[in-house]
Amino acid sequence: MRRKTLVCAFLMIVIASGLVIAYLLWPSDLGLLAYVQSGDIYLKSMPQGQPRRLTWDGLNSTPRISPSGKWLAFRKGDGDLWAIESNGQSAHQIHPDMVTHYQWAPGRDLLAFVAMGELILIDAGQKDSRMLVQGPPQDNTGVKEFLWSQDGKWIGYEYTESRDIPEGEWPWRSSIRKVNVESGGFEEIVAYPPPDEEGVPGNTTLAAWVGSRIYLWQCEAMSASIMADGCPLFFIDVDKKQNDIGMVSLLHRDFLSFSPDSKILAAAEGADRLTWTNKRIALINLESHQKVIITGPKITATLPAWSPDGSHIAYAAAPDEGSAANDGAETAKRRIWIMRTDGSNWRQLIGDGEYREERPIWLGDGKHIIFAREDKGQVSVWLIQEDGKSLKKMADDLSPNLSVDEIIDDYGHLDCEKFFDVWSNPQKRFWEVSK
Repeated sequence: MRRKTLVCAFLMIVIASGLVIAYLLWPSDLGLLAYVQSGDIYLKSMPQGQPRRLTWDGLNSTPRISPSGKWLAFRKGDGDLWAIESNGQSAHQIHPDMVTHYQWAPGRDLLAFVAMGELILIDAGQKDSRMLVQGPPQDNTGVKEFLWSQDGKWIGYEYTESRDIPEGEWPWRSSIRKVNVESGGFEEIVAYPPPDEEGVPGNTTLAAWVGSRIYLWQCEAMSASIMADGCPLFFIDVDKKQNDIGMVSLLHRDFLSFSPDSKILAAAEGADRLTWTNKRIALINLESHQKVIITGPKITATLPAWSPDGSHIAYAAAPDEGSAANDGAETAKRRIWIMRTDGSNWRQLIGDGEYREERPIWLGDGKHIIFAREDKGQVSVWLIQEDGKSLKKMADDLSPNLSVDEIIDDYGHLDCEKFFDVWSNPQKRFWEVSK
């Protein structure tokens, strides 16, 4: 009996030691994960932190962590914008009207948002906001959407205004502008004439502001159905001329990823609104505009993401079995892959299973990847090393206060921004989430 007791004690020590070693092998601080569960916002340190619940009314979605990690902005109900400190204190409404778009400034806890066609700024923790761009009094006019410049000094935005014109002519005028965040001075970059009978120039959707260029999608027809099948990507440079990239993609910002040096664009290229067919990862040299397809014709690949050192690209891929394939069956085969930027050494991170994997995001250390998994309608967030080891679930049963139609569209795109946000800047971290 004594011998059995000693053996059991020894085994318990070995198991406990293994758990301790496994714990110690994980980095102690990989950043923060904000996520939504049953309509409430939670925050945890990665990888080992305990989740902190920040809201309690079940009405919340779309969390955004500020650059310092000290604040979160989020949507409550049908469109109210709120903010809360990461320690759970100072929850407050930022704006009472419907907010259609919001984004933190790069490197600064300054929040920009659009409400009633107006572009407004507010510093985190402050009560008073500042009107940056005033909207016209007509409905469906003013600021539509915006982008921060990388240095945080400018905001580029699409602006629509009504014109007094004879009956029967097109009543709206659209333009791309930029405004100085400090002075409020604005400049019109390009103006679009009203569409002719064939619908030119059609609708415009902003994509990214990288370096001196504003990237945007534009279709030649004002048709939501046509835009759903993808639009050509353009850029406007300092010369204010619109240049064609030579690529068509769906209008999802997570289908585009710029290299750390901003010289190469990795994009999920391909028309057709279905995400499970006719999508390839293309690399486009942004100076020469030379394009190289780096994924094969037998797979459909989307959601590219550059590693911090620019050596690898993570992406989601599945066999391409054509537009007639069943969407549920095909998206269930979607997995996270990694390859070198020349398209070589591609490898699947995780084995097969009855689930789909989405939205790979590299963490700041360049050794870990966060991604989403959808399994029978349930969404979870996972962390894995770039070598495919040490898979760990970060959050389960993600469920914002939104209908299914607002989360997964009919064509297989999962809007992960409604579910979670990742902050991975441990070097600048100055606070801790209490357990």
